[in-house]
Amino acid sequence: MDPSDNSIIGAGIVLALVGFYASQELTNSVEIAIGVGLLIGVVLPAILLEVRG
Repeated sequence: MDPSDNSIIGAGIVLALVGFYASQELTNSVEIAIGVGLLIGVVLPAILLEVRG
């Protein structure tokens, strides 16, 4: 795990929080907001880390 991986993980955390807040504002549903936050904050960084090798 090199140092740039940490920046991807950190960006994933920020994206998860932003996605959670934005989707909660748009839908007024905590369940949807959690799902969107996890999708954006966990799945996308995991894909990026896999693609980078």
